[in-house]
Amino acid sequence: MTMKRILIVEDDSAFATWLLGHLRQDGWKTTHAETVEAALEHIDKAPPDLGIIDIGLPDGEGLEVIARLGALTPAVPSLVMTLFDDDDVFLRALERGAVGYVLKEDSAIDFRLAVEASLRGHCALSPRMARFLVNPLRQRARDAQEALSCLTPRERQVATMLGKGSSYAEVASMLGVTLGTVQTYVKQLYRKLGVTSKTDLTYLIVSDWHA
Repeated sequence: MTMKRILIVEDDSAFATWLLGHLRQDGWKTTHAETVEAALEHIDKAPPDLGIIDIGLPDGEGLEVIARLGALTPAVPSLVMTLFDDDDVFLRALERGAVGYVLKEDSAIDFRLAVEASLRGHCALSPRMARFLVNPLRQRARDAQEALSCLTPRERQVATMLGKGSSYAEVASMLGVTLGTVQTYVKQLYRKLGVTSKTDLTYLIVSDWHA
């Protein structure tokens, strides 16, 4: 199997030495750059198989390096390794194409696992960073429960049937009402829940089931 090449972009010499030591011990071929400019030069000369990128660099942000790697054909995955644990930097890194985001305080084992996952193109997140993805989903589930609590029993019944995939005609048949009556219920559901499509309505119902 061809030895994977890893580009480390890190201006902290002590931490870079730690990274290089672990990677070489595990058999990876490594290249080191301390600045955005040097990293881009390395990429242009010999694109790596993975970039391990710090965000704060002397001449700019590692996000520029991540974007350059992601623009290659084929794209090269990037693993962010940084001190920054705020959601803005995290989301900007993912938007630029990073497949992983770990913190410098994470353990050596976590680091090794993140490198292996990133080389496969899998997502590798520090537990502290994963919460930025999980928390919004939890909030959306809570919002769904709150919105559904304002429905009448019949409106909730209609919403549940639609959430299970029933058509308007099937709902009308099961409830013994006209199609027009079901359509009226649907309009009320859209108004009360602030949705504009059956897809959005279904999402709220399913979120409520799994809340």
